Amino acid sequence: SQRDSHQPDVAAMASPDTSPPSAEVSRSARVVVASSAAMKIGALRRAVDDGCFGGAGALVEGVKAPSGINEQPWGHEETISGAMNRLAAAKEMAPGADFYVAIENGIFEVATSPEPRCFDLAWVVVEAGTDGRQAMAHSVGVEFPRTFVQQAREEGFDKTHAGHKLAAANGGVDVQDPHRWLSSDRLCREDLLAGALSAAWGQLERRRSGAS
Repeated sequence: SQRDSHQPDVAAMASPDTSPPSAEVSRSARVVVASSAAMKIGALRRAVDDGCFGGAGALVEGVKAPSGINEQPWGHEETISGAMNRLAAAKEMAPGADFYVAIENGIFEVATSPEPRCFDLAWVVVEAGTDGRQAMAHSVGVEFPRTFVQQAREEGFDKTHAGHKLAAANGGVDVQDPHRWLSSDRLCREDLLAGALSAAWGQLERRRSGAS
């Protein structure tokens, strides 16, 4: 997905150096996220501030990596493919980092009665630059009105996404963060991404520690 294209570019963001060093990662760890979108970089920074990726001494850097998939990813397979494509591109664009992160949102249909429902969620992939170990997690899914998903499908998922259609019909909706409107301001997209990043990092941390 190219839905990050209108987000402001952020080259690098670092958190204040206030916490003790992690036993597993250097305080000066460099973490590259495969996006220049401020929302994704912000979510990663929050995860760092919470002690992930070595904690508050880690440097967070964003690179504008392409997903190579449709503007509106559909289903787990395409969405994960987009995240993996971003990850591979980020490793080429910014070699030598301690950790790499890729994030891709997509729409997923769930068979329910009387009709199927659609949900938006993000797949997150984290990889250790030293040994290539990976971990994945997805964010909490937020239900997306089928009407707008169908409108995007009719125009072409390669041309537009459901967020554009939702925003066009509802004033005040942020195209890049419809989750805030959909959840009545209880959660924004960055909140959801930060939670998924923490879950993915926890799995990678366990594997790096040698736990089965």
